[in-house]
Amino acid sequence: MASITGEGRCETAAVMQHGAGAVFAYLTLSNLMSCGALAVSWALFVRATGQSPLAQGAWPKFALACTPLYLSVQATRPARLAAGLALAPAGERLLFWLSARLRVGRPAALAAAMVAEAALLLAGLAFVALAAGGAR
Repeated sequence: MASITGEGRCETAAVMQHGAGAVFAYLTLSNLMSCGALAVSWALFVRATGQSPLAQGAWPKFALACTPLYLSVQATRPARLAAGLALAPAGERLLFWLSARLRVGRPAALAAAMVAEAALLLAGLAFVALAAGGAR
């Protein structure tokens, strides 16, 4: 496992050793946490104010309300990096399977996985936004 320095940087050799699987696992964890924080912030904002963050004049208030949760997610970066390295073998297996299934190279499999992940996360955010309601 890679050692993490005080600046939050991981040894390059450890990341290179784990390759695309570690990158995919780290990005997936980061995206899940960021979208989860945004979804929770959205739902809490609608509950507290009765309006959508997209309503006219609501965005600055939403950004202010969202900041503490966003900062707390950013504080978990070293833990996400360590988890990404620990989950690298699973990420490698998924990319290998996707590469074989789509009959493409690993870079294309990684791109396809990231596009699919983005679509799922955006669908989840849209669901939360619609379910939370709020005046437009």
